[in-house]
Amino acid sequence: MDVLYLLLILCILAILFAGYQIFVHRALVTEEVRITVRSSDGQSLPCDMVVLSDLHNRQFGKNNERLLRAIDDCRPSAVLIPGDLVTKTDRRNAAAEQLLMQLYAREIPVYYALGNHEQSMRSKHSEQWASFLSEIDDERLHLLDNASAVTKDGVGIIGWTLPDGCYGRRGRRITPDESSIRKVVAETADQAYRILLVHTPYYFSMYQSLGADLVVSGHLHGGIVRLPLIGGVISPQMELFPKYDAGVFCEGDTTMVVSRGLGSHTMPIRIGNRPQLITIRFVQEGQE
Repeated sequence: MDVLYLLLILCILAILFAGYQIFVHRALVTEEVRITVRSSDGQSLPCDMVVLSDLHNRQFGKNNERLLRAIDDCRPSAVLIPGDLVTKTDRRNAAAEQLLMQLYAREIPVYYALGNHEQSMRSKHSEQWASFLSEIDDERLHLLDNASAVTKDGVGIIGWTLPDGCYGRRGRRITPDESSIRKVVAETADQAYRILLVHTPYYFSMYQSLGADLVVSGHLHGGIVRLPLIGGVISPQMELFPKYDAGVFCEGDTTMVVSRGLGSHTMPIRIGNRPQLITIRFVQEGQE
């Protein structure tokens, strides 16, 4: 009888946990981050942007209507995607494709850097990657694969595609060669404000040395499980208490914003960690 009670309790706990996971994966939250900009003579503030990271082909409502409504409410000048809009193992990327099409229809420029899933798809599933590219091609999409672009209000945006080895599991990572991106960064030297889109936040000190004013990253899914006063517990690479789990970090004159992301893949678990759409609002120094 005791065994039956134990099994019953375990079944109830499993059902409750599954229900919680269904709820939390759908519980999209929009959070605002304010970035202070030091102005020089004649320099205007960058316009507000949203960060859409680690979607992994997830949908919020039919045709992603809830996510699109949240983006509309932010009224962004641009959408920043620091990678993993897709999942490398998915045969179809319909949700990601459709979301981009909806953003195009709204005439919102999209700046999209590659994450490890895009890179893996490109190297291991080349036909799938080519099909994805053909579907999302549009003049409003800036696919920044070690490339740069300049927004209408003069913000330089650089997308750095890190080598696959930079995403190694359990600390087995290579350090990226920054010389591969310095030439691209130099293309934006005339811009008063520069944003670096790079998927993983691991190498913040290196990003800071490149001279970016703002770094936008994701990849760690907020640490998957988040605890009060502690933060993220484990990264997708199975490392405990990742340093740059989520939030805002500062080093020198560089700020880094790390998104908790919107979706999940191999480990589809979120605890205390709602899917996050970030609005970046730029404010004048002294007017915070």
